Amino acid sequence: MTFSWTGLALAAAILLPNALVVLLPPREGLRVLASTGPVPGVVERIGQVGCSTAAVLWGPDRGAAPWGWTMLAAVIAYAALWVRYVLGGRRAGSLLSPVWGVPVPMAVLPVVAFGCGAVWSASPWLAAATAVLAVGHLPNSLRTGRLLRADPARTGGVSPDGRR
Repeated sequence: MTFSWTGLALAAAILLPNALVVLLPPREGLRVLASTGPVPGVVERIGQVGCSTAAVLWGPDRGAAPWGWTMLAAVIAYAALWVRYVLGGRRAGSLLSPVWGVPVPMAVLPVVAFGCGAVWSASPWLAAATAVLAVGHLPNSLRTGRLLRADPARTGGVSPDGRR
């Protein structure tokens, strides 16, 4: 394993925007972002740390390839959803509402990006960390998204798509 600038860029592009939830929290507050419990939450954090570490250490950078382009597309789509969150009034529903037929794209896209990075870099460590991230992150996000859609009062009476 060696240092990878591409892996560092991937980890930063996925993890740094999450600071926006702290710096610019949802207008409804952070409590609306529920967890499925301590075990999935811990698994999710282990996956985040593992993906960040394994991405940065995935080895020599590779040239352009279909998996690299797919990874880049997932990162760009993820960034666009963060822009939607900020410009759309910082609603919790914006973080977890379906887009493009995907139930929780802001949870799925990081997993896709890290997964593509794992295939592209041929890193079994990044693949394993991505699997751990998926096991923790996706159930937490799906549950929270379902709660917000079922009870718009949790988001100030506004449904995830902005309707009252």
